[in-house]
Amino acid sequence: VATAEANGLQGYWRHALVKAVAAREIAERLWKQPGDEAFIAGLLHDLGMLVLMQELGASYCQFVDQVRQSDSELAALEQESLGFDHFQLGARLLDEWGLPESIVQAVGTRPERATIAALPPGRQSLAQILHLAELLARMLILERPGTLTRLLECGEAYGRLTVSSLDALVAALDEKVPTLAEILAL
Repeated sequence: VATAEANGLQGYWRHALVKAVAAREIAERLWKQPGDEAFIAGLLHDLGMLVLMQELGASYCQFVDQVRQSDSELAALEQESLGFDHFQLGARLLDEWGLPESIVQAVGTRPERATIAALPPGRQSLAQILHLAELLARMLILERPGTLTRLLECGEAYGRLTVSSLDALVAALDEKVPTLAEILAL
């Protein structure tokens, strides 16, 4: 049981780190804006998962692992079984802690095109960046074949990501993630 939790935490931090670096790179390279807010939002995007791991322990870690192996959408299954998802939980905590509304709203938005499109225009860019960063992290960490197609479709819909810019992003992540992981001793 402790192994499931340890593996869950290790997977969580690896995914969070890749997503945070990807969000910063996407913001700077594709949106041509400073990447600090995107990095912080990427690092905090799955905060609700961390809380659920702590509160529900091995059962939640095993649930996440099974969902990832089946390539299902975790948030939808959390909503079905818990009545809320980890994005909503994380946003609620960040709001309680007084983080900026832009980060709270982006963290609380499920990484889905329709959900993001429903946001006010001024709030869509950070959520779009997090969505692309999430898909990129899934592609690199979980190695899901269909994720590349979804990543390119979303990137095209957001008008920012092309195959050549994706190659540059992956190269930047290959360089920066291991260095940051070493600094953070992950």
